[in-house]
Amino acid sequence: AFLAAYPGTIVAVSHDRTLLNRISAMYEMSAGGIRFYPMNYSAYKERNLEFLEEYAQRAGVRRLFTGVLVREITKGKGAKPTPKSIITVHYKGMLINGKTFDATEKGRPATFPLRGLIEGWRTALREMPEGARWEVVIPFNLGYGSRGAGVIKPFSTLIFDITLLRVE
Repeated sequence: AFLAAYPGTIVAVSHDRTLLNRISAMYEMSAGGIRFYPMNYSAYKERNLEFLEEYAQRAGVRRLFTGVLVREITKGKGAKPTPKSIITVHYKGMLINGKTFDATEKGRPATFPLRGLIEGWRTALREMPEGARWEVVIPFNLGYGSRGAGVIKPFSTLIFDITLLRVE
């Protein structure tokens, strides 16, 4: 009855927990059904999760309620953004291997509506006062998730160095 109700469903039955864990790591449930990911994404996802746990142990790092990790580099004293704010920032975005995937040019900050940014940015910036500089580490589920974006692979942890210049 289950298979008739859910055509195309993959069922795995085994007493071998390792095998079941490997199979489940290859698939992700989504609104569109089950998505398949090659095994190399499973290892990549695991490395990113390990990085998050290691980073969380560093001095000065705190975990926000959503799981975003932040480390204050420079204190700010200004206003904090609200969901309807327009923000002006300098930033550099990196992957856990240190590769930069995006950044503002020196002297040319970027301006964005806060509501148009990924969830990890929205979470961190609502806590960040104007004038502050933070390192923000975003778990994949608050970034680009299982789909990735451009050079950002699925399941990527994102590391940003953000200076909040202005809140409007």
